[in-house]
Amino acid sequence: MVGNGLLTAAICGNIYTSLNVTQIQQAINLVGSGSGGTLLVIKNYTGDVLNFGLASKQTKASGLNIDGHVIIVSDNTDGALHLNRGLVGTVLVYKVSAALACSGMSLAVVEEAAKQVANAVATIDVRFLAADKVKLGMGLHNEPGFQHLHPTPPLNELID
Repeated sequence: MVGNGLLTAAICGNIYTSLNVTQIQQAINLVGSGSGGTLLVIKNYTGDVLNFGLASKQTKASGLNIDGHVIIVSDNTDGALHLNRGLVGTVLVYKVSAALACSGMSLAVVEEAAKQVANAVATIDVRFLAADKVKLGMGLHNEPGFQHLHPTPPLNELID
């Protein structure tokens, strides 16, 4: 997801763990150096929200004049609207933010648009459990979901 018209940087870490504050601060400093700021688009997971938020605050307090603005994406729902995690809707936030940044928009304009997209996008997982059975709303980490469909409806009905 890093490239022209996409992200400026992505931070890789261990599977199933949040990045640590030092890793995030290093990326903010590398990307934000000379630009006056960075937009941190993260998925709504506890460790990421804590560590990115802390890294942003510490970077602002460091005196380097590099702002790290945090956008939290909570697009994925279990259907009951209480388990909102970030998932594939994050890609839309990346794309809109990148397009605006590439067109020369200010960080404030990019941040506001990213917030609007993050607040408007919604996704629901559909898991195929068997050839004729699906479950709606299962989370990324196998949260229970909210509805079984048997038999599996045609794709156009499932999407509607």
